[in-house]
Amino acid sequence: MYCTIICNCVSGFLFGYDTGIISGSMILMKPYFKLTVFEQEIIVSITILSAWLFSLVSGYWADYLGRKKTILISSIVFTIGSLLMAIASSVSFLIIGRLILGIGIGLSSSTIPIFIAEISLPYNRGHLVTIYNCLLTFGQFFAGIVAGIFSTRLIDGWRFMVGLAALPSFLQLFYLFFSPESPRWLLRMGRKEEALINLRRLRKDENKMIEEFEEIEQNLLCTASYQSTNDSIGLFELIAELKKNISLRKALVLGCVLQIIQQVAGINTIMYYSASIIEMAGVNNKSHAIWLSCLTGLVNFMFTLVGLFFVERLGRRKLILTSLSFVCVCLTLLSITFYITNNNSYLVTNFDSDPICGSYSSCSTCVSDLKCGFCFVDSKSDNLNSYCLLKDNSDEYSTGLCSYQNYTSNANSNSIFTTKICPSIYSYFIIIFIMIYLFNFAYGMGCMPWTINSEIFPLKYRSTCFGITTSMNWLSNTIISLTFLTIVDAIGGSGAFLIYFSFAFLGLIYFWFSLPETKGKNLEEIEKLF
Repeated sequence: MYCTIICNCVSGFLFGYDTGIISGSMILMKPYFKLTVFEQEIIVSITILSAWLFSLVSGYWADYLGRKKTILISSIVFTIGSLLMAIASSVSFLIIGRLILGIGIGLSSSTIPIFIAEISLPYNRGHLVTIYNCLLTFGQFFAGIVAGIFSTRLIDGWRFMVGLAALPSFLQLFYLFFSPESPRWLLRMGRKEEALINLRRLRKDENKMIEEFEEIEQNLLCTASYQSTNDSIGLFELIAELKKNISLRKALVLGCVLQIIQQVAGINTIMYYSASIIEMAGVNNKSHAIWLSCLTGLVNFMFTLVGLFFVERLGRRKLILTSLSFVCVCLTLLSITFYITNNNSYLVTNFDSDPICGSYSSCSTCVSDLKCGFCFVDSKSDNLNSYCLLKDNSDEYSTGLCSYQNYTSNANSNSIFTTKICPSIYSYFIIIFIMIYLFNFAYGMGCMPWTINSEIFPLKYRSTCFGITTSMNWLSNTIISLTFLTIVDAIGGSGAFLIYFSFAFLGLIYFWFSLPETKGKNLEEIEKLF
């Protein structure tokens, strides 16, 4: 049983790796393909968009094809998507590869927790299901390490970063051919003999296995077949029920707001763009920016475990309110620090002949013009060498000291061309505040929305409502990842984090008045809270 669960949880690792690796690889892909801001946002967000769409149909696939076949398909998709990105010769191929990865993420993220729960024993079900979430955050951390290792290959390092995910997905695919199917699903399909064989493969004690099998079968008979029970509640029936059931409506609104605030508080902006944010903060070495972004994955992974440790000790409400309060503080500090960084920037020492960009005297005034970018060459001396230059469509400067060609031909080049924010002595304060933000987000807002959503809905509507709240998470994730760089271009890093603070603060007020404590209560008692 444990081997089967660990094998399936590899999809959680792949989920985290494929969403995390884009942060580091984007640093190198951007100059390689001369990506525009819009193309960068599409490459990041297309995975989340396709994951959202396929999470909506994954329930049907898991019921029609079975848990095992659905996970098997997701492994095939993961492998194809990773290989396609590794050999991509154009932006279109990159986007197609990321879209395919999103299909795998959408299918696996909605199916594997169900599969693990169905094959686990009652006393260890909660711990085993959380392995998937832990491997997800570990995958994001591991992605940072891989990005750091290959960041010195300035021309093709990104190919190794995105292609490496094909190896674990292929190994998982190989094992899945021999792994058992969910006995509960087989019984539901009327395949009793196969269900007994598969349950025997998952259990060591024959007598307890027979007893468990008979109990599962009896429970299914008592519900007048599991299949018909699942099919009885559709979206239209739920809508009709919401019109007359105030308690269910309150629970669903709370569940949706939890998932939305989790995303609009900016977490995946930091996870997807961490290396870019650090580079924007003024860390002018691409490899150093990627290695520093690796710390974001480590902090997120470590403090997700803190939330799991305290969930039954402090309770869900306390963790959410404490977490979101400190998240608001950190977002405020990030906004202020970005503002200070941008207004204490380096001066332009060499004036270009361009009539627009050549007239600016400092980095902050230069990058405030969307047509211009600041070129800074760190000479390790008191003599600064900086320019304000007209940028091309990919946010790069095509000639001179800050060109991509010069950078890749000289691995020790300290030149940087930025269009977002300026190099500053305050850069590392931004990195520190990002780490504090992640620490406070991970133990509360990172994992509690999923825990609470699994508890607050009546049994009859639980799977349908949970699917709706999950889709809101993916949809919010898509919007945030698709708009981040555009917002930064329009109002700067300070303005972007101020917007995320506003959303987080509104969420904090709402949860203060609407979020009940569910610790220590059974599911029937929780229903009465609404």
